[in-house]
Amino acid sequence: MFDVVVIGAGPGGAQAALAFSERGRSVALLDSRHDIGNKLCTGIVSTECAEEYSVPQDLRKFSANGATVHTPSGRSIVIRRNESQAIAIDREKFVRGVATAAENSGTQLMLGFRATGIVINKFGVRVTASSNGRTEVIEARSVVLATGFQAPLADQIGLDTPNTIGLAAQVEIETDDVATVQVYARRYLPQTSFGWISPTGPGTAHIGLLGREHPVSALQGFTDGLEQDGFKYKVLSRPRYWGVPLRASRRSYGYRCLAVGDAAGQIKPTTGGGIYYAMKAGDMAAQTLDDALARDDFSTGRLKKYEEHWKSLLGKELRLGYMARLFYERLTDAELDRILLAADDSGILDGDVSFDHHSVLITKALKSSLFMSVLSAVPGVAARLALSR
Repeated sequence: MFDVVVIGAGPGGAQAALAFSERGRSVALLDSRHDIGNKLCTGIVSTECAEEYSVPQDLRKFSANGATVHTPSGRSIVIRRNESQAIAIDREKFVRGVATAAENSGTQLMLGFRATGIVINKFGVRVTASSNGRTEVIEARSVVLATGFQAPLADQIGLDTPNTIGLAAQVEIETDDVATVQVYARRYLPQTSFGWISPTGPGTAHIGLLGREHPVSALQGFTDGLEQDGFKYKVLSRPRYWGVPLRASRRSYGYRCLAVGDAAGQIKPTTGGGIYYAMKAGDMAAQTLDDALARDDFSTGRLKKYEEHWKSLLGKELRLGYMARLFYERLTDAELDRILLAADDSGILDGDVSFDHHSVLITKALKSSLFMSVLSAVPGVAARLALSR
C-alpha cells in the first residue's frame, strides 16, 4: 500500500509527487497519457516561478520585459520594465522533468494508466485504473486529485469541481513581426474575450484567446482582424481548444483526499494561467498530507488545513481576479477604452506589477483617484457588475 496515489501528472500533480517523495513517502503517480505536460497552454510563467522551481535555462525559450496592450479602438499602451517579468518555457519538457525527478526520488510513475474509479473508506483508498485493456487496483492511504476540472472522479469522492468555465483557443505560428507579448483587450474579439500573441522563441509565437464565447468562431474573427491589420504569419499547427476554470471550487478536500490545480480551480481568472498556482498547491498538499500520514489522521478536520493554507496564499488573488474579469466582461468597448487609457495616463501601470499577483495592480487601480473619477463617469458599470455576482 502506498502512502499516497496522485492522479494526474501535470504541474500540480508532478510537483506534489516530488514533494511527497522527498519527504520519504511512498507515492504512485498516474496519468492516462504518455506525453505528460502536453496540455494546451501558453507556457508562460513568471520569473519568480522559474526561479523557485528551477526551470532549466535550456527550457526557457523567450523572456518578456513588458507587453503592448491594444485597446478596442486600436490605441496601443506600451508597458516596459528593466528586468524580465515572464518567461515562455517548454512546458512539456519541464513537466516531464518534474515527474522524472519524482521518479528518481522514489515515486512509481505509471504512465498510460487511466483512473476509472476511486473508493475511499476507513481502511484507505482503492483506485481502479486501466491500461492497454488490463485493469490495475492501486491501494494507498490517501489520494491527490490533479486531473483537471470537471473530472468524474471528483464526484465519486465528494469533491466540488469548478462550475464557472472559460473557453480558450490557440494556434502556433511562424512570424518575424512580434518582439514582445501583445495583448488584445477586446480588439477583434467578442465582449468577454481577450487575446494574445505570445512569442515562444526566435521566429515563433502563439495566437490565442480566452473568453466565454464559442472559441472556434472567436479565434477565426481574431485572426481575420490581425490579418486585416497587416500582421504577417504562417500557421504551423491546427488550432486547439480547451476549457479553463475561472473560479475556485467550493471544496478542495475530503476524507483522505485533496484536489490541486485545475481540479480545485487554482488558476488566474484574469489570464487563465495556472502553472505556478498548481505547483504551489502541490507543495501545500504534500505538507498537509505528510502531517496527516504521520498522525494517521485523514479526517476532513485535519485536511481542511490544506484549503485554509492555499486560500490564505491565493484566495485574494482568485477573488479579485474573478471580480476584475466580471468587470471587464460588462464594459462596453468605449468604456473599456476610456478606462485603459486613463490607467496609462495616471501611472497605474508604472512600477512593478507582479505577473502572478494581479491583486496588487487591481488594488492600486481602486485606490487611484484619477481612475475612480473616470470609473464614476462611466454610466451603469457598478450596477451591471453588482447584477452579475
